[in-house]
Amino acid sequence: MAAARARIVWPWQVRTPEIPDGAGTFGLALFFVSLGMLFLASVVGVLVVRLTAPEGAVRVGFPAIGWGSTGALAAVSLSMHLGVRAIRGDRKRLFQGWMIAALASALAFLILQTFFWTQLLGQELALERTVESGLYAFLLLTSLHAAHVLGGLVMQILVTVRALRNDYWSLHCGQVRGAALYWHFIDLVWVALVAFLLAIR
Repeated sequence: MAAARARIVWPWQVRTPEIPDGAGTFGLALFFVSLGMLFLASVVGVLVVRLTAPEGAVRVGFPAIGWGSTGALAAVSLSMHLGVRAIRGDRKRLFQGWMIAALASALAFLILQTFFWTQLLGQELALERTVESGLYAFLLLTSLHAAHVLGGLVMQILVTVRALRNDYWSLHCGQVRGAALYWHFIDLVWVALVAFLLAIR
């Protein structure tokens, strides 16, 4: 009996099996807790330095473009929320549009943050007295947050590419829901950081 001819399967033809609902919930929760502790530890570190530093009259200004960054990140979170709703209803064109919007908004956040840091470093007196002004706190905390946005951007590129290839549908969208939860968490962290930075400036 002749051996059956082997069929070549290319890597891009293999569909990754969907993780069952609830299977990744614990892992995601653990990730959020560890990430939250990282930011909390950074905030505590900033407070310790501020409380032990000599008093100074220098204040760091909060660049107005920081509100633009906040709006861009809120747009990512909203786009992901609406994207999840769209794919759950199998409205694939609408879902693809929201994924592209989320990707563009995440990229806009990082670009706006670059201008935010440039304006922070343009404050010469605050730069000369970083401890008294709290400038180091702005740079440390916003850079830490931006690093996680950058990681989320890589994830969002993957999700968007898969969305454009029609790899998701109503019963196969756990990865999209996980990405949406990540962005909601990052958005919440940013709002808390902005409130903290405004309080200590």
